[in-house]
Amino acid sequence: MLTKASKPDRLAIFTQLAVSAVGCSSLLAYVLDLMDGTGGLAGWRWIFIIEALITIVLAVLTYFYFPDFPDQNHFLTEEQTKLVLERLNEDRGDALPDPITFEKVKQHLLDWKIWTYGMSPFQPRVILPWASSPSVDAQAFFLPIILMGMGWSKTAALLLSVPPYGPTIIISVVLSYFSDKYKHQASFMVGGTIVCIVGLSLTAFAKQDAV
Repeated sequence: MLTKASKPDRLAIFTQLAVSAVGCSSLLAYVLDLMDGTGGLAGWRWIFIIEALITIVLAVLTYFYFPDFPDQNHFLTEEQTKLVLERLNEDRGDALPDPITFEKVKQHLLDWKIWTYGMSPFQPRVILPWASSPSVDAQAFFLPIILMGMGWSKTAALLLSVPPYGPTIIISVVLSYFSDKYKHQASFMVGGTIVCIVGLSLTAFAKQDAV
Protein backbone atom coordinates (compact mmCIF):
# COMPACT_ATOMS: atom_id res chain seq x y z
CA MET A 1 0.00 0.00 0.00
CA LEU A 2 1.37 3.37 -1.02
CA THR A 3 1.97 6.34 1.23
CA LYS A 4 1.15 9.86 0.09
CA ALA A 5 4.75 10.63 -0.83
CA SER A 6 5.19 7.52 -2.95
CA LYS A 7 1.95 7.72 -4.92
CA PRO A 8 2.54 10.03 -7.91
CA ASP A 9 4.92 8.00 -10.06
CA ARG A 10 3.22 4.69 -9.18
CA LEU A 11 -0.18 6.11 -10.02
CA ALA A 12 1.26 7.53 -13.22
CA ILE A 13 2.34 4.09 -14.38
CA PHE A 14 -0.94 2.52 -13.28
CA THR A 15 -3.13 5.18 -14.86
CA GLN A 16 -1.16 5.17 -18.09
CA LEU A 17 -2.35 1.61 -18.56
CA ALA A 18 -5.81 3.15 -18.89
CA VAL A 19 -4.45 5.79 -21.26
CA SER A 20 -2.81 3.04 -23.29
CA ALA A 21 -6.12 1.21 -23.40
CA VAL A 22 -7.83 4.35 -24.71
CA GLY A 23 -5.12 4.73 -27.33
CA CYS A 24 -5.37 1.10 -28.36
CA SER A 25 -9.16 1.27 -28.47
CA SER A 26 -8.99 3.10 -31.79
CA LEU A 27 -6.71 0.39 -33.14
CA LEU A 28 -9.07 -2.28 -31.80
CA ALA A 29 -12.02 -0.45 -33.33
CA TYR A 30 -10.24 -0.47 -36.68
CA VAL A 31 -9.68 -4.24 -36.46
CA LEU A 32 -13.25 -4.95 -35.34
CA ASP A 33 -14.63 -2.74 -38.08
CA LEU A 34 -13.06 -5.16 -40.55
CA MET A 35 -15.68 -7.66 -39.34
CA ASP A 36 -18.32 -5.58 -41.09
CA GLY A 37 -20.92 -7.97 -42.49
CA THR A 38 -19.82 -10.95 -40.37
CA GLY A 39 -22.87 -12.67 -38.93
CA GLY A 40 -25.04 -10.12 -40.67
CA LEU A 41 -23.86 -7.38 -38.30
CA ALA A 42 -22.31 -4.04 -39.17
CA GLY A 43 -18.76 -3.32 -38.07
CA TRP A 44 -19.82 -0.72 -35.51
CA ARG A 45 -22.08 -3.31 -33.88
CA TRP A 46 -19.13 -5.68 -33.47
CA ILE A 47 -17.17 -2.87 -31.83
CA PHE A 48 -19.90 -2.42 -29.22
CA ILE A 49 -20.36 -6.17 -28.65
CA ILE A 50 -16.70 -7.18 -28.30
CA GLU A 51 -15.58 -4.18 -26.24
CA ALA A 52 -18.63 -4.50 -23.97
CA LEU A 53 -17.92 -8.19 -23.36
CA ILE A 54 -14.30 -7.44 -22.46
CA THR A 55 -15.41 -4.72 -20.04
CA ILE A 56 -18.05 -6.90 -18.37
CA VAL A 57 -15.69 -9.84 -17.86
CA LEU A 58 -12.95 -7.65 -16.37
CA ALA A 59 -15.46 -5.83 -14.16
CA VAL A 60 -16.72 -9.11 -12.68
CA LEU A 61 -13.18 -10.36 -12.04
CA THR A 62 -12.22 -7.06 -10.43
CA TYR A 63 -15.24 -7.10 -8.14
CA PHE A 64 -14.26 -10.45 -6.66
CA TYR A 65 -10.50 -9.91 -6.60
CA PHE A 66 -9.90 -6.39 -5.26
CA PRO A 67 -10.75 -5.71 -1.59
CA ASP A 68 -12.46 -2.53 -0.41
CA PHE A 69 -9.87 -1.93 2.32
CA PRO A 70 -6.37 -3.27 3.07
CA ASP A 71 -7.53 -5.30 6.07
CA GLN A 72 -10.00 -7.20 3.85
CA ASN A 73 -7.46 -8.51 1.34
CA HIS A 74 -7.15 -12.21 0.61
CA PHE A 75 -3.74 -12.35 -1.07
CA LEU A 76 -1.38 -11.10 1.68
CA THR A 77 -0.22 -13.00 4.72
CA GLU A 78 -1.27 -11.84 8.17
CA GLU A 79 2.18 -10.38 8.76
CA GLN A 80 2.16 -8.51 5.44
CA THR A 81 -1.32 -7.13 6.12
CA LYS A 82 -0.20 -5.91 9.53
CA LEU A 83 2.79 -4.17 7.95
CA VAL A 84 0.55 -2.44 5.39
CA LEU A 85 -1.84 -1.21 8.08
CA GLU A 86 1.00 0.10 10.24
CA ARG A 87 2.53 1.90 7.27
CA LEU A 88 -0.75 3.60 6.39
CA ASN A 89 -1.46 4.60 9.96
CA GLU A 90 1.98 6.17 10.29
CA ASP A 91 1.47 8.06 7.04
CA ARG A 92 -2.10 9.33 7.35
CA GLY A 93 -3.91 7.38 10.07
CA ASP A 94 -6.70 5.93 7.91
CA ALA A 95 -5.77 2.30 7.35
CA LEU A 96 -9.12 1.14 8.67
CA PRO A 97 -12.46 2.51 7.45
CA ASP A 98 -14.18 4.89 9.84
CA PRO A 99 -17.92 5.55 9.96
CA ILE A 100 -19.34 8.23 7.69
CA THR A 101 -20.84 11.10 9.65
CA PHE A 102 -22.65 14.27 8.66
CA GLU A 103 -19.79 16.40 9.99
CA LYS A 104 -17.25 14.62 7.80
CA VAL A 105 -19.44 14.96 4.73
CA LYS A 106 -20.04 18.62 5.52
CA GLN A 107 -16.32 19.25 5.93
CA HIS A 108 -15.58 17.96 2.44
CA LEU A 109 -18.59 19.63 0.84
CA LEU A 110 -17.43 22.99 2.18
CA ASP A 111 -13.85 22.57 0.97
CA TRP A 112 -13.45 25.13 -1.82
CA LYS A 113 -10.38 23.35 -3.20
CA ILE A 114 -12.40 20.23 -3.99
CA TRP A 115 -15.09 22.22 -5.80
CA THR A 116 -12.59 24.36 -7.70
CA TYR A 117 -10.59 21.40 -8.92
CA GLY A 118 -13.58 19.16 -9.54
CA MET A 119 -15.44 21.73 -11.63
CA SER A 120 -12.45 22.70 -13.74
CA PRO A 121 -12.80 21.59 -17.38
CA PHE A 122 -9.02 21.75 -17.79
CA GLN A 123 -7.80 19.27 -15.21
CA PRO A 124 -4.42 18.07 -16.50
CA ARG A 125 -4.59 14.30 -16.74
CA VAL A 126 -2.02 14.51 -19.51
CA ILE A 127 0.47 15.85 -16.96
CA LEU A 128 -0.84 14.43 -13.70
CA PRO A 129 -2.72 11.22 -14.46
CA TRP A 130 -4.80 11.01 -11.29
CA ALA A 131 -6.74 14.09 -12.38
CA SER A 132 -9.97 13.22 -14.16
CA SER A 133 -10.37 15.56 -17.09
CA PRO A 134 -13.55 16.08 -19.09
CA SER A 135 -11.55 17.97 -21.69
CA VAL A 136 -9.02 15.18 -22.18
CA ASP A 137 -11.76 12.54 -22.23
CA ALA A 138 -13.69 14.51 -24.82
CA GLN A 139 -10.66 14.70 -27.08
CA ALA A 140 -9.97 10.99 -26.61
CA PHE A 141 -13.53 10.03 -27.52
CA PHE A 142 -13.95 12.42 -30.43
CA LEU A 143 -10.46 12.52 -31.94
CA PRO A 144 -11.39 10.12 -34.79
CA ILE A 145 -14.40 12.30 -35.60
CA ILE A 146 -12.22 15.41 -35.56
CA LEU A 147 -9.74 13.76 -37.92
CA MET A 148 -12.53 12.68 -40.25
CA GLY A 149 -13.72 16.28 -40.28
CA MET A 150 -10.22 17.25 -41.42
CA GLY A 151 -10.64 15.05 -44.47
CA TRP A 152 -9.14 11.74 -43.35
CA SER A 153 -10.96 8.51 -44.10
CA LYS A 154 -12.52 6.50 -41.27
CA THR A 155 -9.71 3.95 -41.41
CA ALA A 156 -6.98 6.60 -41.37
CA ALA A 157 -8.72 8.52 -38.58
CA LEU A 158 -8.83 5.45 -36.35
CA LEU A 159 -5.18 4.63 -36.97
CA LEU A 160 -4.00 8.23 -36.56
CA SER A 161 -5.75 8.42 -33.19
CA VAL A 162 -3.22 6.00 -31.68
CA PRO A 163 0.24 7.70 -31.94
CA PRO A 164 -0.51 10.81 -29.77
CA TYR A 165 -0.83 8.60 -26.71
CA GLY A 166 2.85 7.63 -26.88
CA PRO A 167 4.20 11.08 -25.89
CA THR A 168 1.32 11.44 -23.43
CA ILE A 169 2.42 8.37 -21.50
CA ILE A 170 6.10 9.36 -21.48
CA ILE A 171 5.43 12.94 -20.35
CA SER A 172 3.02 11.84 -17.64
CA VAL A 173 5.39 9.27 -16.14
CA VAL A 174 8.40 11.62 -16.25
CA LEU A 175 6.61 14.59 -14.66
CA SER A 176 4.97 12.39 -12.05
CA TYR A 177 8.40 11.03 -11.18
CA PHE A 178 9.70 14.54 -10.52
CA SER A 179 6.54 15.43 -8.60
CA ASP A 180 7.19 12.42 -6.39
CA LYS A 181 10.90 13.14 -6.10
CA TYR A 182 10.49 16.75 -4.99
CA LYS A 183 7.27 16.14 -3.01
CA HIS A 184 5.60 18.96 -4.92
CA GLN A 185 2.47 18.88 -7.07
CA ALA A 186 0.98 22.36 -7.42
CA SER A 187 3.38 23.67 -10.08
CA PHE A 188 3.00 20.53 -12.17
CA MET A 189 -0.78 20.78 -11.95
CA VAL A 190 -0.78 24.45 -12.97
CA GLY A 191 1.61 23.71 -15.82
CA GLY A 192 -0.57 20.85 -17.01
CA THR A 193 -3.65 23.04 -16.88
CA ILE A 194 -1.95 25.69 -19.03
CA VAL A 195 -0.92 23.05 -21.57
CA CYS A 196 -4.52 21.78 -21.73
CA ILE A 197 -5.93 25.28 -22.20
CA VAL A 198 -3.47 26.14 -24.97
CA GLY A 199 -3.90 22.82 -26.76
CA LEU A 200 -7.68 22.81 -26.65
CA SER A 201 -7.81 26.47 -27.68
CA LEU A 202 -5.71 25.68 -30.75
CA THR A 203 -7.97 22.75 -31.55
CA ALA A 204 -11.10 24.87 -31.23
CA PHE A 205 -10.06 28.19 -32.74
CA ALA A 206 -7.09 27.65 -35.07
CA LYS A 207 -7.93 28.75 -38.62
CA GLN A 208 -5.77 26.06 -40.20
CA ASP A 209 -5.61 22.36 -39.40
CA ALA A 210 -1.81 22.26 -39.61
CA VAL A 211 -0.74 24.08 -36.44
